[in-house]
Amino acid sequence: MIGINLDCYRVAPLSVEEQVELMKKYGFDYTSEVTEKPDVEKKIEKVLEMGFKFAYLHGPLIDLNDMWGTGEEAEKMYENMCYGVSLCAKYNIPIFVAHLSVGRQYPPVNDEGMARYDRFLAFAKEKGIKVAFENSRCIGNLAIMLENREEVGFCWDVGHEYCYTPGMHFLPYFADKLTMIHLHDNMCVYEGDDHMIPFDGKIDMVQKAKELGEANYQAPVMLELVTAYSEEYQKMTPDEFYKRAADAAKRFEGIINENRKD
Repeated sequence: MIGINLDCYRVAPLSVEEQVELMKKYGFDYTSEVTEKPDVEKKIEKVLEMGFKFAYLHGPLIDLNDMWGTGEEAEKMYENMCYGVSLCAKYNIPIFVAHLSVGRQYPPVNDEGMARYDRFLAFAKEKGIKVAFENSRCIGNLAIMLENREEVGFCWDVGHEYCYTPGMHFLPYFADKLTMIHLHDNMCVYEGDDHMIPFDGKIDMVQKAKELGEANYQAPVMLELVTAYSEEYQKMTPDEFYKRAADAAKRFEGIINENRKD
């Protein structure tokens, strides 16, 4: 099973209908979307009307650090996070993926923020939605959540591991929590979050796929791509880009399957 995010192709405007048709044409099974985007419900409904599926919804990023703050801004962000989970519940999308912080100046872990996240996780549990936190720049807040909250899952962002925390390998620590992956390549340059097609950058994708096979990863191989960050992709037609992405995802999935222990 393979998937790709909505709005990954930004060379020219594509409607939701055009994107889904391209996904179907090249063998994708799933897509994903960020819950803070305009008209997100209309986009979700259109995808589902076309007989396609979401592997997960991605939580908001703008002002996310307010979850660790105080006052009205913090509560507003809490409501935005809960809105995303509510969308998952409304449209039967089982997983909500979220960051715990954004940007280079991320806030410290604090009691008020932890209490707010506990309220959020209780809300998600009540709605029957699995929350998976992904790795980004900050290691501490992720480790605290994954080690101390049984209900929380881990979304392994392969690209982030190589551009934000070089030398840190998350899967050996959190394989038992693995719920979803974000697969994208980069040039292994610090802060170079390129969101390239797998095997187009410098990450050893064969090794990453082997590690997932050994961890018995069962969920979809979910690409998280952005054409805007690469000059090469600017020259591609939608068909060329989606085919290249699908071929890479299938190759990666094949290596996972070859390395399963069961």
